[in-house]
Amino acid sequence: MKSSLIGENSISSDAISKMRSSGGTWAAYQNHDLSSFNIGTLRFLKFGESCTFKTPPHRYPDSQLGTGWAYLYVGNVNLEKEKIE
Repeated sequence: MKSSLIGENSISSDAISKMRSSGGTWAAYQNHDLSSFNIGTLRFLKFGESCTFKTPPHRYPDSQLGTGWAYLYVGNVNLEKEKIE
């Protein structure tokens, strides 16, 4: 299930560069916790056949970045257009 993107559909050039150099298909997640200082913040997760996740989960998984419950799937990254679709 895909959630709506909050705010502008822009990804930093640094994030785009890192995703391009790693290759693969990327899912975008956004913080949707209305009480969070980080609302609207994006995280990205590589998915596919050779990855932990074959398809993007609804919520970002817990990781070294912290808990992922507030980060909802908002679409896949189009690296050519540098947008979330």
